[in-house]
Amino acid sequence: MAEKHVRPPVKRLTDADARHLIAEGLIRTCHRDGPSRVALEIGCDEKTVRRARDGESTLSTHSVVNLALYDEEAVNPLFQAIGKRLVDINGSDTPDLSLPCIFTRFMLELSLALEDGKLDARELSKMRSQIEDVGKAVDCLRERLKVRAAA
Repeated sequence: MAEKHVRPPVKRLTDADARHLIAEGLIRTCHRDGPSRVALEIGCDEKTVRRARDGESTLSTHSVVNLALYDEEAVNPLFQAIGKRLVDINGSDTPDLSLPCIFTRFMLELSLALEDGKLDARELSKMRSQIEDVGKAVDCLRERLKVRAAA
Protein backbone atom coordinates (compact mmCIF):
# COMPACT_ATOMS: atom_id res chain seq x y z
CA MET A 1 0.00 0.00 0.00
CA ALA A 2 1.27 3.46 -0.85
CA GLU A 3 2.59 5.58 2.00
CA LYS A 4 0.22 8.44 2.81
CA HIS A 5 1.65 11.86 3.50
CA VAL A 6 -0.76 13.61 5.79
CA ARG A 7 0.21 17.03 7.04
CA PRO A 8 -0.74 17.82 10.60
CA PRO A 9 -3.33 20.59 10.95
CA VAL A 10 -1.82 24.03 11.35
CA LYS A 11 -3.52 26.60 13.52
CA ARG A 12 -3.79 30.15 12.26
CA LEU A 13 -1.45 32.63 13.86
CA THR A 14 -2.65 35.60 15.84
CA ASP A 15 -0.86 38.93 15.85
CA ALA A 16 0.53 38.03 19.28
CA ASP A 17 1.82 34.68 17.95
CA ALA A 18 3.58 36.40 15.04
CA ARG A 19 4.98 39.10 17.34
CA HIS A 20 6.54 36.54 19.68
CA LEU A 21 7.90 34.38 16.84
CA ILE A 22 9.55 37.38 15.16
CA ALA A 23 10.93 38.47 18.55
CA GLU A 24 12.49 35.01 18.94
CA GLY A 25 14.43 35.47 15.71
CA LEU A 26 15.28 39.11 16.37
CA ILE A 27 16.95 38.30 19.69
CA ARG A 28 19.73 36.36 17.97
CA THR A 29 20.11 38.83 15.09
CA CYS A 30 20.24 41.84 17.43
CA HIS A 31 22.70 40.09 19.71
CA ARG A 32 24.96 39.38 16.75
CA ASP A 33 24.67 42.72 14.87
CA GLY A 34 23.09 45.17 17.32
CA PRO A 35 19.64 46.73 17.03
CA SER A 36 20.88 49.85 15.24
CA ARG A 37 22.45 47.80 12.43
CA VAL A 38 19.34 45.59 12.15
CA ALA A 39 17.14 48.71 11.99
CA LEU A 40 19.27 50.16 9.22
CA GLU A 41 19.08 46.91 7.23
CA ILE A 42 15.33 46.36 7.57
CA GLY A 43 14.21 49.94 7.04
CA CYS A 44 12.91 51.13 10.39
CA ASP A 45 14.23 52.90 13.47
CA GLU A 46 16.18 51.30 16.30
CA LYS A 47 13.37 51.79 18.81
CA THR A 48 11.02 49.78 16.57
CA VAL A 49 13.54 46.94 16.39
CA ARG A 50 14.07 46.94 20.17
CA ARG A 51 10.32 46.94 20.84
CA ALA A 52 9.79 44.09 18.34
CA ARG A 53 12.74 42.15 19.81
CA ASP A 54 11.26 42.53 23.28
CA GLY A 55 7.82 41.38 22.05
CA GLU A 56 6.19 44.73 22.77
CA SER A 57 5.14 45.48 19.18
CA THR A 58 4.84 43.80 15.81
CA LEU A 59 7.11 44.74 12.91
CA SER A 60 5.41 46.06 9.79
CA THR A 61 5.13 43.72 6.82
CA HIS A 62 7.89 45.44 4.83
CA SER A 63 10.23 45.22 7.83
CA VAL A 64 9.59 41.48 8.18
CA VAL A 65 10.31 41.00 4.46
CA ASN A 66 13.49 43.07 4.77
CA LEU A 67 14.46 41.06 7.84
CA ALA A 68 14.08 37.86 5.79
CA LEU A 69 16.36 39.36 3.14
CA TYR A 70 18.90 40.42 5.77
CA ASP A 71 18.83 37.28 7.93
CA GLU A 72 16.39 34.57 6.91
CA GLU A 73 17.18 32.63 10.08
CA ALA A 74 15.44 35.41 12.02
CA VAL A 75 12.09 34.70 10.36
CA ASN A 76 12.38 30.90 10.40
CA PRO A 77 10.44 30.56 13.69
CA LEU A 78 7.50 32.37 12.09
CA PHE A 79 7.38 30.05 9.08
CA GLN A 80 8.10 26.91 11.10
CA ALA A 81 5.05 27.65 13.25
CA ILE A 82 2.89 27.11 10.17
CA GLY A 83 4.87 24.19 8.79
CA LYS A 84 6.62 26.21 6.07
CA ARG A 85 10.11 27.39 5.25
CA LEU A 86 11.65 30.00 3.01
CA VAL A 87 12.96 28.70 -0.28
CA ASP A 88 14.98 30.74 -2.75
CA ILE A 89 13.01 30.99 -5.99
CA ASN A 90 16.28 30.79 -7.94
CA GLY A 91 16.91 27.29 -6.66
CA SER A 92 19.50 27.82 -3.96
CA ASP A 93 17.48 25.45 -1.77
CA THR A 94 19.13 22.05 -1.62
CA PRO A 95 17.55 19.61 -4.07
CA ASP A 96 17.99 15.92 -3.28
CA LEU A 97 20.37 15.16 -6.14
CA SER A 98 22.76 17.95 -5.18
CA LEU A 99 23.29 16.64 -1.63
CA PRO A 100 25.95 14.06 -2.59
CA CYS A 101 27.74 16.70 -4.69
CA ILE A 102 27.80 19.18 -1.82
CA PHE A 103 29.24 16.64 0.62
CA THR A 104 31.72 15.23 -1.91
CA ARG A 105 33.00 18.69 -2.87
CA PHE A 106 33.48 19.52 0.80
CA MET A 107 35.28 16.24 1.55
CA LEU A 108 37.61 16.79 -1.41
CA GLU A 109 38.47 20.34 -0.28
CA LEU A 110 38.93 19.15 3.31
CA SER A 111 41.22 16.28 2.33
CA LEU A 112 43.35 18.62 0.19
CA ALA A 113 43.56 21.11 3.05
CA LEU A 114 44.61 18.33 5.45
CA GLU A 115 47.45 17.01 3.26
CA ASP A 116 49.97 18.53 5.65
CA GLY A 117 48.11 17.12 8.67
CA LYS A 118 46.68 20.40 9.94
CA LEU A 119 43.97 22.87 9.04
CA ASP A 120 44.84 26.54 9.42
CA ALA A 121 42.68 29.67 9.33
CA ARG A 122 43.62 30.51 5.74
CA GLU A 123 42.53 27.08 4.51
CA LEU A 124 39.31 27.30 6.49
CA SER A 125 38.63 30.72 5.02
CA LYS A 126 39.07 29.35 1.49
CA MET A 127 36.54 26.61 2.34
CA ARG A 128 33.95 29.01 3.77
CA SER A 129 31.41 28.61 0.96
CA GLN A 130 31.66 24.79 1.01
CA ILE A 131 31.25 24.79 4.80
CA GLU A 132 28.15 27.00 4.49
CA ASP A 133 26.73 24.74 1.74
CA VAL A 134 27.25 21.67 3.94
CA GLY A 135 25.57 23.46 6.85
CA LYS A 136 22.54 24.31 4.70
CA ALA A 137 22.34 20.74 3.41
CA VAL A 138 22.49 19.33 6.95
CA ASP A 139 19.81 21.81 8.09
CA CYS A 140 17.63 20.73 5.16
CA LEU A 141 17.99 17.08 6.18
CA ARG A 142 17.25 17.91 9.83
CA GLU A 143 14.05 19.73 8.82
CA ARG A 144 12.95 16.70 6.84
CA LEU A 145 13.55 14.51 9.87
CA LYS A 146 11.41 16.83 12.01
CA VAL A 147 8.59 16.78 9.45
CA ARG A 148 8.68 12.98 9.18
CA ALA A 149 8.80 12.60 12.96
CA ALA A 150 5.75 14.88 13.32
CA ALA A 151 3.77 12.93 10.70
